Amino acid sequence: MKKRKYLFRLIVVVILIMVLPVILFFDMLWKKSFDELEKANEVYYCKVMDSCISFFDELVRSLNMFAATISIDSEERTSVLWDGVGELNEDYLQLYKVATGLAEEYTYSGVSEWGIYFYELDKIIKQRSTMSSIQYIYSMESKFGENEELSQFFSVENYNLGDKLFCTTSDEEAYKGYLLIGICIEIGRNNDKALVFFALSPNDIENSLIIMNEQEMGFYLIDDESERIMLSWGDNTGAYVEHVTSMEDTREVAGRKQKVLYKKDSSFTDFSIAVYISEDAMQRNIVDYAYSMRKLLFLTTVVLLFICMYAIYLAYKPVYKLTSELDYSEE
Repeated sequence: MKKRKYLFRLIVVVILIMVLPVILFFDMLWKKSFDELEKANEVYYCKVMDSCISFFDELVRSLNMFAATISIDSEERTSVLWDGVGELNEDYLQLYKVATGLAEEYTYSGVSEWGIYFYELDKIIKQRSTMSSIQYIYSMESKFGENEELSQFFSVENYNLGDKLFCTTSDEEAYKGYLLIGICIEIGRNNDKALVFFALSPNDIENSLIIMNEQEMGFYLIDDESERIMLSWGDNTGAYVEHVTSMEDTREVAGRKQKVLYKKDSSFTDFSIAVYISEDAMQRNIVDYAYSMRKLLFLTTVVLLFICMYAIYLAYKPVYKLTSELDYSEE
C-alpha cells in the first residue's frame, strides 16, 4: 500500500500545480467577461431609453408648436379660421372650405391623423372632412371598445388654454390602442375655444425610431400619476404588460439576477417610458449560451483531469512494477 503513496502524491501535485490554477483562471476570466457583457447590455438599453424619451419629448414639443402656429395664424384676416364659430355653425359649405384650407395650409407627418375640435360647435374639422365629436368617439369605440376617457378628453370642463391633454383608446385588454394628444388653443377673431388633437399609433412610434425594431422588447408609455399604460409598441407588449405594472425589474436567469425592466422619466410631461426585455430576447439567449459554455468548460476540465490521472498511472506503472521486483518500500 505504501508503494502507491508516491503515485497519489504525484497526482495531487499535478492537480494543484497545473489543473486547479487553470480552472480558477478560466472561471475568473469568464466572470469578468460576463460582468462586462452585462454592463454593456445595460448601457445599450439605457441609451435606447434615452432615445425613446427624447423622441417623445420632442414630439410633444413639436405638436405644441404646431397647434400654437394654427392659433396665431387664425387671428389673421386672411386665415380660413378667422371667422371661427360664427361662420361655421350651420354653414356646411364653409366647413368644407375650412377643412380643405387646413389640408392645403397645414400638414403634419408622424401621426395617424390630426384635427381641430370646436367646443361650441361640438364638431371636429379634419383635413378635407368634418364630423361630429360623437361620430368620432363612436368610431374609436367601435374599434377599441368603450372608453369613457374619450368623452372626458373632448369635454370643455378639461379646457384650459395652453394645457396638453392626453387620452388612450386602449382598455385593460387592448394594449395596441392610440394615444390622443390635445393642445388647448383659441381660434379666430373671437378667440373661440378649440382643441387641436393628434392620434398617435404604435406604428407611428416604430416607424420613427429604427431602434424599435429590436426583437422581443416591449415598450410602454406610462402615466406617472395613475401608473396606467397609455401606449405600447414592440413585440408581445400585451403578453408582458403585467411585468411592467407589478413585477420587479430583475429576473433570475441561469441562477443569476438579471435586469430586464428599464424606465426613464420624461422631462417635458408627466409620463415615463419603460422597456421590458422578454425571455425570448437576444440578451437571454446570450446569457444561456454563456452559462452553457461555462458548464462545458467544467465538464471538459473534469474529462481532462481523468485523462491526466490515467496518463500518470500508465507512466508510473513500469516504475511500480520495477520497485515491486526490487522489493523497494517507501518511508
